[in-house]
Amino acid sequence: MKLKSIVGSIVLGFLISLATGLLSNDSGISIPELKRYGHPFVWLVTNLNGSTEYILINLAADVVIWTVASLFTLFLLFKAVPARARNSSSTTPYLVQETVPRQRSSYIFLLYYLFFAFVMKAVSEFVHEILGHGFFAMLFGGTIVSLTISLLWPYRLSCIGIHGIFEAWQRPWIAGAGILVCLIVSCSIQALLTWKVKAWRLTVPLFWLAFWTFVNPAGYLIIGGIKPFGDISQLIADGVLSQPLSVAIGVIVFASNFFSLSTIFMNIIQTTGFVMNKKTAPVFLGLLWLTIPFITLMAIIGLGFLSSYSPLLTAISFLPSIVVFFLPVDSLSAVKRHFS
Repeated sequence: MKLKSIVGSIVLGFLISLATGLLSNDSGISIPELKRYGHPFVWLVTNLNGSTEYILINLAADVVIWTVASLFTLFLLFKAVPARARNSSSTTPYLVQETVPRQRSSYIFLLYYLFFAFVMKAVSEFVHEILGHGFFAMLFGGTIVSLTISLLWPYRLSCIGIHGIFEAWQRPWIAGAGILVCLIVSCSIQALLTWKVKAWRLTVPLFWLAFWTFVNPAGYLIIGGIKPFGDISQLIADGVLSQPLSVAIGVIVFASNFFSLSTIFMNIIQTTGFVMNKKTAPVFLGLLWLTIPFITLMAIIGLGFLSSYSPLLTAISFLPSIVVFFLPVDSLSAVKRHFS
């Protein structure tokens, strides 16, 4: 990637960060006189009764995040366009016939892929809160009184308000239902994608739903085992889980789904023609698993009580992206089928 691409990404990251200063980022509990702006971190705070505060360290963090996101997008676009299309004259008839359609289809696939990466993240939160906690609460005679779906999970957690009188044995089921249902959904979709679904337009959104409904419970179990919070705190308080057991289950869940999701992802990017060279495919797989350190960073910053564990959590979060380069490519792309 050329220097101008890096500089362009930095400029774009800065501009996007400034643009988020127009978007409110107030939490559920806030002082009415104070208005907070900036995403994912608040860097602008206005006071109706006083001056405006600029939090430069948060602005810098936003610029870094949006710059990395821009670089990531440019890198994928750069890899998606064949080298001969980048280096040759656009007036060549051969290029007009061959590389331009290829380039256009790659852009369409990439936009479709990124769009559903965001959408299915929100859907996975709905699965966790409504189909998990909400369903089991209603199953035991309770009612749902409120629901908040966070688009910035895990920087800000989603939550559901439940009303009811529950017996002691029912409370652990309600507390653990979000994790349980997400795992069932993820494993079911992975099995479906491995054996049945072939159309990439359906495979991409299903893959992302399987990915996020896997990351959600795995993250809760591992991070919650290191420092209990949310559902894990409740399960530990109810006596059905301990910190070591939570970490152990989380690691097993992660390891057992890691290879399956990696295989599905490799099949998507190779059989759709997005990646033509098998040797470069692990790079894209590594980029996929870099999602883990990114959301881990969001959790550390958003959930302040995790800050003292940040070195450990950060080190753990990079392991999947490193491991993929030691996996045999042929074993990840051995499924002989085509997405149409």
